[in-house]
Amino acid sequence: MNAIRLCFTATVAFLVVAIGGRVASSTNNTVEVRKCCPVGRMYDPEARFCRPVGMDVDEYQERLMNRLRRGFRVAADETLEMFHYSQLYWTDEEDVLVDVPAEEMPGLMEANRSLIELSSGYCFDLTPSDELVARTCRPRDQYCGRGKYTCVNKCCDNGDIMVYDPNLGKLRCEESEMPFKFSAYETDAGGSPAGLSNKTVLPLNWDKSSCTALNMIISRLTLTTDGNLFLIHEGVKWIIPETKYCLDYYAKDGTLEAADLMALVCSEAKPPVSFLFWVKTLSVVCLVLTLIVYATLPYLRNTHGYYVMFYMACHLVYLVCIMIYSLLVQEDRKNTLCIPIGYFMFICNSDNMCWLNVICFDIYCMLRYEIAT
Repeated sequence: MNAIRLCFTATVAFLVVAIGGRVASSTNNTVEVRKCCPVGRMYDPEARFCRPVGMDVDEYQERLMNRLRRGFRVAADETLEMFHYSQLYWTDEEDVLVDVPAEEMPGLMEANRSLIELSSGYCFDLTPSDELVARTCRPRDQYCGRGKYTCVNKCCDNGDIMVYDPNLGKLRCEESEMPFKFSAYETDAGGSPAGLSNKTVLPLNWDKSSCTALNMIISRLTLTTDGNLFLIHEGVKWIIPETKYCLDYYAKDGTLEAADLMALVCSEAKPPVSFLFWVKTLSVVCLVLTLIVYATLPYLRNTHGYYVMFYMACHLVYLVCIMIYSLLVQEDRKNTLCIPIGYFMFICNSDNMCWLNVICFDIYCMLRYEIAT
């Protein structure tokens, strides 16, 4: 009998504790909400960038909480806990981070009465005009190249730009106040920029492992509405596909406020053959023919003729090295031909100067002899 009473008492005690704990947990329900920008910063949808709030941080946080409570009808017994974790939106390379249009916000609030379901897929913030804004990740094929959006690979994470670290001897990403905002251009039938577009440029998270090496380009960069990069290389237009480059701002001297737009281009994306290349090719052909003439005609094989032949041979090797560099090496320092081609160009160019001095001295001696006689 005592055993039955003891078992009944334990069961009742367990039920009291379980029900009491459940009631307590329900009265202290906490809803986690993701904030788009770090603490002390607000989101500017026009610049698509996080700016300082310009007011008391606690007051700003309280205003944001109140707007969320009213908009999503948060119960009085629910506590909002806000945190910032922007990197979550950049983990999937198939998605793009977009702003929820202001006209969609009422419908979003009406369709989702609870923030619990939205907290994992949306972030919220206040704009400088004190409006509630939301951001979320959506499939990039629904936005990139469609409607009013143009997508481009960003070299650094959102809120960072490229700087040169002299201690490491390479580029690195550093946090900056400069927004990632620039214009895209409409193109003509040949792919050249034809006019400024009003499309919004969306940054994408780029997988740098898809390139074996990266070359840096700074000047004359134009983004087209189809996501390609257009620039003029030695007088010839060069269209780089959207998968072969990334764009970001670059602070060369370390001053983050004075940064220029920079592109890191995959070494696989070779520039087109320019007009200068064909001029050098014609020069090589002419040098070869001249050497054949000097080697064939006996009366040209004198001392002065040999000086000229040596000079032309060095200049020929120098031009061939330049052509090989233009076609195969470019700025890819990891290329196995880079070091030997560099040495050959240096030695041949030095020999050119030496043989020119020899030819000039030989002509001076002949003229001096002719004048003296």
